[in-house]
Amino acid sequence: MKRRRAFVTLSSLAIALSLVMGSSLAQAPAPEGGWAEQTLAGNAFSYQGYLTDGGSPANGLYDFAFSIYADAGGTQWVATAYSRNDVQVTDGLFTTTVDVTDAAYGDVHFYLNGDARWLKIGVRPGASSGPYTYLTPLQPPTPTPYALALPGMNTVQNATSANVIGGYSWNYVDPGAVGATIGGGGYEDGRNEVFASYATVSGGSSNRAEGQYATVPGGDLNRAAGAYSFAAGHRAKADHDGVFVWADNSIDSDFYSTTENVFLVRSKNGAYFQASSTDRPAVWGWNNVAGTAPGEGTALYGRSESSEGFGVAGHNYSGGVGVGAWSWSGNLVEAYDGDFPGGTLRFYISQSGNVYADGTFNVFASAPSPAGGGHERVTLYGVSSTEVWVEELGSGTLHNGRADVAIDPLFAKTVALEEEYNVFLTATCKEPVLLFVSEKAPEHFAVQGVSLNGQPSSCGFDYRLAAKRRGYESARLEAVQVAAPAEAERDLRP
Repeated sequence: MKRRRAFVTLSSLAIALSLVMGSSLAQAPAPEGGWAEQTLAGNAFSYQGYLTDGGSPANGLYDFAFSIYADAGGTQWVATAYSRNDVQVTDGLFTTTVDVTDAAYGDVHFYLNGDARWLKIGVRPGASSGPYTYLTPLQPPTPTPYALALPGMNTVQNATSANVIGGYSWNYVDPGAVGATIGGGGYEDGRNEVFASYATVSGGSSNRAEGQYATVPGGDLNRAAGAYSFAAGHRAKADHDGVFVWADNSIDSDFYSTTENVFLVRSKNGAYFQASSTDRPAVWGWNNVAGTAPGEGTALYGRSESSEGFGVAGHNYSGGVGVGAWSWSGNLVEAYDGDFPGGTLRFYISQSGNVYADGTFNVFASAPSPAGGGHERVTLYGVSSTEVWVEELGSGTLHNGRADVAIDPLFAKTVALEEEYNVFLTATCKEPVLLFVSEKAPEHFAVQGVSLNGQPSSCGFDYRLAAKRRGYESARLEAVQVAAPAEAERDLRP
């Protein structure tokens, strides 16, 4: 068959891009019967032309082939479109479609990404299987005015919710995802990627959103792998569901989650919260889960790696309290050795204010230490007892062998003087004397004394009165419940 030369006149070429922005989480109620499946517009664009054959308007069936190049000279090939065979041409006029949809990714944004493009167009009679005749020069397609409003932004359609891809032309959304968004950013060696439905990478570079509804707002080298996770900053890795991870760039290493539903921040210079409220704290930690062992259900945990630092510190700058402690029904304060939440209980203050310690009750006083070494303080040790005693010390003098000692009324209100109490006597004169307590009453006690010759003494004496503290009259060697020491992991970072 003799081949006929064909001439194509470009009539018009339109690439239209439509984008409807909306919330993937806040939707209107579904209509009765549910939502209708979306009808896809597809990725192909229409091409209309005028074809002459042998100098006359062509009529009949013709095959068309389209390729896309990045330069007018046709040296930088970008993609080859699906061929269109047996296109009807009437009086020279024809309409067909150009589709360069990527077979692997299901979209065209790698090829039609806002950069300049040129079409190489070939044509042959429909009954021919020979080579195409190509139109020269290559034709530059021009976008519609609406498409110019979103240069570099592409949509990948599906039956549920289109994926939107912006920024670097090789930014990637998994073909199986729906409602996914890449707002921009990325470069040759640091493209942004989304692998799950309704996930978002807003910008930055080398960022990945792998979990459904996951978000990476920007930064670089971040990964939001868990569902509903959030990763931002530099090398933040939100690898579990429901986690928030933000990392600064103070160190070039990953900062990652180790469990689900936690809020994690890496900040070299700490975090600062400022409030101006008298009824709300600047920082509020609330754990509403009841525990069954020490440390379980803790609302606030502080940890320091410094040998001179504090795990938790409180500082009032205006004459108030540095650290306060409240408890609805448990102990006010507990102190353990070892690693949180394990260790051995060493000290606690009960809700009623009783102080317990697994050690001695000591104070330190300013005095040169006998141990030397430049120490200017020494330890004074407290006295322990099997019962709750309160003491009063004083002095008196016998007159004609007797002294009535009044008990301080203020002291009397703190102790149970109606119960049996003890009085210990020490003579302060230079002669031998026998001293004894002849009477005890809630308001006073009587001391009598005689010399060894049996005569009434006028000696002075010191006394020590010991009485049970009021409200603790029956307390004696009460049992204390101390949990067995528990082992704990040293790395407690969530």
